[in-house]
Amino acid sequence: MPPPAGTLRVGRYFLALLAIVAVLYGLVFMPGERHTPKLGLDLVGGKQVVFEAKTDNGKNPSKAAMSQARQIMEDRVNGSGVANAEVVIQGGNQIAVSIPGKNSTDIAKLGQAAQLNFRPVVMPPVPV
Repeated sequence: MPPPAGTLRVGRYFLALLAIVAVLYGLVFMPGERHTPKLGLDLVGGKQVVFEAKTDNGKNPSKAAMSQARQIMEDRVNGSGVANAEVVIQGGNQIAVSIPGKNSTDIAKLGQAAQLNFRPVVMPPVPV
């Protein structure tokens, strides 16, 4: 005999909720993948270098120049493929670069001047 009209079938809703919870549990604890947090510089170790900025007249560089230098260093670090690196300004004339990990890239290269190379063009320009 069917239930009266307007009666909720609680059992179906409970089974649907149980199925959703089971699927979510399976996604979170799927075997084969490790869900461990990435450790920072203090726990995993790594390298830290402090660069000191110098001007021609011996004074501290401006805040805008230090901010631009920090951005250039951060772009270089991120371009090398390192995760969780920190590039911060310390005081008025120092930039500290910290890279976590045992296989850290050589961060001494970050302080070197950039090079721009020109090569000759092999083909003449194509008219449009």
